[in-house]
Amino acid sequence: MKYDALISLTTCRTTVTRDEGTTERIDTSKDVTEMMFRLRDKMHESGKGTWYSAEYTITPPGSFNVDFDYDNPPSFPFEPDPRTFYQDLQQYPRRFENAPEWLNEKIRSAIAIMKQEKEQKGSEEGTTG
Repeated sequence: MKYDALISLTTCRTTVTRDEGTTERIDTSKDVTEMMFRLRDKMHESGKGTWYSAEYTITPPGSFNVDFDYDNPPSFPFEPDPRTFYQDLQQYPRRFENAPEWLNEKIRSAIAIMKQEKEQKGSEEGTTG
């Protein structure tokens, strides 16, 4: 199972590999995705942030492995709005030295968008007075 998340976006893809080597995507239950959302929230460490992706592998008869990725961007079928990364960072703060460069770029883009929106709103309010 591969789970990717930001504060308001999540994707969860579950793939089963059969004994003969074939693979099949299956639906992931809502309970599992909610559990992963809560886990991401609970794993936040002050200054370190939280992870963006988790890969959970179960190998019969009973072993498993979980990898949490704190450093690479989450994978979505579309490019999220930079403001979503900003909101995620507000919810799960991390120190500058713990922020990868791709995240810093997203935050700079988000700040530029919000500044432009604020300036545009201010100029619109100035013309309606």
